[in-house]
Amino acid sequence: MSDAPLLNRLVATAIVALLVAVSVAMVLTPHSEGLPEGDLPAFTSEWQLRSYLSSRQDGRWTTALTDEAAGSGNYHSTTNVQVQGVDELDMVKTDGEFIYVAGSQGVMVLKASPAQDMAPASLINITDLVGGGPDAWVMGLFLKDDILAVVVCTINFVDVRSDILSMNEAMAYEEMTICCLVNVSDPCAPNVLTRFHMSGGFLGSRMIGDHMYLLSERYAWSDGEVSMPVIGVDGELEETDPCSIRFDPQAQEANAFLNILALDLDSGEGNFSTMVVNFCGPLYVSHDSLYLTNLRHVRPTDDGSILDGYRPMTTIIRLSLDGLHVTPAAKGQVSGFLLNQFSLDEHQGVLRVATCTGWGDGESQLHCLDPDLDLLGSLTGLAPGESIKSVRFMGPVMYLVTFLVTDPLFVIDLSEPSSPQVLGELIIPGFSTYLHPCSDHLLVGLGMEDGDLKLSLFNVSDPRSPVEVDTILTPAYYWSEALWEHKAVLYDDRSGSLFLPATTYDQTDRLRQLIMVVQVDEGGITLLAELEADNWTGSARCVIIESTLYAVTGTRTTAWSLDTFERIGEMAYMEDIGDRSDAPVIGAGGAVFIEA
Repeated sequence: MSDAPLLNRLVATAIVALLVAVSVAMVLTPHSEGLPEGDLPAFTSEWQLRSYLSSRQDGRWTTALTDEAAGSGNYHSTTNVQVQGVDELDMVKTDGEFIYVAGSQGVMVLKASPAQDMAPASLINITDLVGGGPDAWVMGLFLKDDILAVVVCTINFVDVRSDILSMNEAMAYEEMTICCLVNVSDPCAPNVLTRFHMSGGFLGSRMIGDHMYLLSERYAWSDGEVSMPVIGVDGELEETDPCSIRFDPQAQEANAFLNILALDLDSGEGNFSTMVVNFCGPLYVSHDSLYLTNLRHVRPTDDGSILDGYRPMTTIIRLSLDGLHVTPAAKGQVSGFLLNQFSLDEHQGVLRVATCTGWGDGESQLHCLDPDLDLLGSLTGLAPGESIKSVRFMGPVMYLVTFLVTDPLFVIDLSEPSSPQVLGELIIPGFSTYLHPCSDHLLVGLGMEDGDLKLSLFNVSDPRSPVEVDTILTPAYYWSEALWEHKAVLYDDRSGSLFLPATTYDQTDRLRQLIMVVQVDEGGITLLAELEADNWTGSARCVIIESTLYAVTGTRTTAWSLDTFERIGEMAYMEDIGDRSDAPVIGAGGAVFIEA
């Protein structure tokens, strides 16, 4: 009898310990959280969303919120894009008569054709777009018939408490991504129609036909609390319904809200959707799918499972695009990390992914995945110890450039996704950071050799024996934005001419800003001209309207005849008037038109 109380206490202690162990296991095991099943289900409550985020923090400071056509009938160029038919946001668009230029404080509209009579048409001020201020700027443009879509980012600085930093207050900021639809049926009198707002910094955008897709991303935490994403139209903002937010139950880290806006540019109708993700890497968009990527580092264990650790792995999420409907469709993963958006390509329903598994001690790999993102086949062991510098997919063939000391160009056959294989390899000095197809068998590589700008022409008509037909090696101190920004490249397939903005210095150390005109044909590549423009500020884009070449920047546009390369027009239209108190101010930041 005297042992009964002791026995009861032992039994009670054991039950409590068991309950604690079960509770801990439920907290630590993602599969035991009572979450909806599936690849990307929606939350069933706000409590479930907050609990999910709390269990998947990655240790970031809580003070950080997040960082980050033809109207005239004239022949005209379009933005250089990765996928034909999938337009990309850029700073310059044209309809063949007018050129629209995204500047730091608005959009300049130029009557560009004919170039001899180039003149300002209108200025769409940042204040007209979003209310203006020094913390708002234009990210880029889309143009569809009479609708100009202007993407603007704004920053609002806020004070937040920070117990981690032992400060009473710390400065952070909130970003908002806004899409403004502007009617430009009369380019001289543009009219803002609608504004779509999403919290978070700009992540990416594409336009397919009449439909535009815009993505923003923001850190999910603020001052130690989950900060819900905000969406709205024309300033009427509201928090996203937690039960509409998609998520990945298997994710080990999830720190951000990803907002997606699908817009019908014809009707002006929009549809928002939101997901919980880890911060996204390069985006790729085909005609009917949007691919999100995320890099994490893992450590394989003896039993084949994966723990957080060392080996890079890329998670890929496929979203189906159907007009205004953006629907999660599949999730998969591949080993290695991506270089950029050109590391992915979809062909006949198969996603091809080029990755590198390490920095200095890794290798290049190629993975083929089906529409469910299940692995069909891989090619591994390429260029051990080297890093990927450029990738280009052309139908059933991939061209891959790696670099350590020399520049191997690999030609890889992907016609059988289950067993991709190397067909040919070419080793040359230097490396290419961008590959541009000029025909089905001619490829131009833009890169560097011994610190100098280099253009290479490759003939790949025999994939087993690719040939570097010709090269252009510039003098020292040449540089081009096209080395890392493909939208700075323009190719005119009518004449076989390639146009690249470049910057260099002359013998007196004077800055020269110019457009390199390169002729491409079967026999080689020839530098036809270096068209020098007066100093510009920021990025440059080349535009062709009929037989006129325009170099367009945020501060001026210069035009040349393509027949004679004679300069035939110029317009300076914006400057920083900073200290000029006597100058007229047109909008925040002082955008003014100036006669050239």
